[in-house]
Amino acid sequence: MISLVIQGPINKTSINNLDNYRKYFNRIVFSCWTSDDISEIPSDCIVIRNEDRGARNYNQCNIYRQTQSTLGGLSVVNTGFVVKVRSDESYSDMSRFVKTVLSNPDKLVSNNIWFTTDCDWHIGDHVLGGQTKHLINTFERVREICEQTSIHSPYIPLSHFGLDGFHGIPEPIICLSYLQSKGIAIKDDKANKIMREHTEVVCVSKMGNFIVRSNGANWTITSYNEVMRLAPRVISSLENL
Repeated sequence: MISLVIQGPINKTSINNLDNYRKYFNRIVFSCWTSDDISEIPSDCIVIRNEDRGARNYNQCNIYRQTQSTLGGLSVVNTGFVVKVRSDESYSDMSRFVKTVLSNPDKLVSNNIWFTTDCDWHIGDHVLGGQTKHLINTFERVREICEQTSIHSPYIPLSHFGLDGFHGIPEPIICLSYLQSKGIAIKDDKANKIMREHTEVVCVSKMGNFIVRSNGANWTITSYNEVMRLAPRVISSLENL
């Protein structure tokens, strides 16, 4: 049994893809904001409406809002496994992703938007899947770290994970929070080895027709050639680490 959490402001991109999502998931949850119009969400979907606290907390690259809306959806998931997607994106074929999640129960699975070798610990965060309890623990840790970080800071200190340096993007913070919440020893000099052991990646080219967005860069992407043109260091397999 596996559920889907669609997190973020209500968007017709995900609503229009529900027939595809229904093929793969036992329960579909929209986790949005109290200000959203939910009139177009079908009655067979669960809706969680969250008070947006992003402006009151550290939210570089929307990390707090992603975390808050993800946790809101996870709070009503009653299956052992879950996948979370962005509300402004869609994927017509989730079969490969769901199979990868179910066959790797002790790993954090993402697609490769934007799973890159540009820096250590940089998984993708547009689609994430795994055991529900692990994703809850992961995002609870991310929330805790955001709430401990100054709203005016451009970065999160990696001292939260026993590492040197800082990060201002969500993907490494989510990855490191997953590892830490599972009690996995985190060592920078073994980053690739640790990621190969505890994460998995599914190439978006295996997920059917897709709409991918990058709000910071104002991108809307619908072809894999465009993905690789915009981010040539994105990996398609952990063998590329």
